[in-house]
Amino acid sequence: MKRVRVFFCSGCGDPFAESRFKACSFFQFLREHGVQVEACCWGGDLESIPTDTPVIVVASVMMKCSLRALAQRCAELGHLACRDDQLVLMSGSYPWHFLVDAANKFLEKIPDSPDPVLAL
Repeated sequence: MKRVRVFFCSGCGDPFAESRFKACSFFQFLREHGVQVEACCWGGDLESIPTDTPVIVVASVMMKCSLRALAQRCAELGHLACRDDQLVLMSGSYPWHFLVDAANKFLEKIPDSPDPVLAL
């Protein structure tokens, strides 16, 4: 089983980001593929994006950086950036099927985890 940390922009005053993510098809896709999701917070700026392991970063209108800047930083770190069932890249946001392809490639980089976590 794979475990992935998903970072929500909670430091930017968006208390519903996590619940919107749970309603997304992408969250269902992760669950159907046996991925345990660990909810985490990021401050909405590029400096607060974790650098230790690949993660999923959920974009928000409340963040303190542009989508392009977020996408560039995530690409540099090997992270996956998304928003409302869309893949976020430096060239823009792309529909669901692009997100699924990117997610499959991203999940290939994540090792199986023997440690259970509290799932969303």
